[in-house]
Amino acid sequence: MPKQFSLTNDAGSEWLSCKSYKSAIKAEKTSVVVFYAEGCDTCSTLLHQVDTVGDKPGVAWAFVDVNVCGKAADGADVDATPTVVVNSKGKEVYRLNVSGNPKADLKTLSRFLDTL
Repeated sequence: MPKQFSLTNDAGSEWLSCKSYKSAIKAEKTSVVVFYAEGCDTCSTLLHQVDTVGDKPGVAWAFVDVNVCGKAADGADVDATPTVVVNSKGKEVYRLNVSGNPKADLKTLSRFLDTL
């Protein structure tokens, strides 16, 4: 079975293989990719608080475990977790290296998404 991650968009949620990551992100007008690692405390906190960003119509969310989809993380130049990358048609438009305060960082992300 290929390694997979979830992409959630307005149509619902679907499982994608690591190989289909690039094409799936390019197909979305706006995508937010959360790169995380199991066992990372800050990552866990971020994942539990990500719903505080609120509903952003037209924004697809992908959650990528770097230990499962390392090539996707390498392709996005992720060198620390958690990292959040916002893409427009597959091109990076914003990057957030989450600090020790995920709640504040998610507010910053929400404000950025409101400008799109």
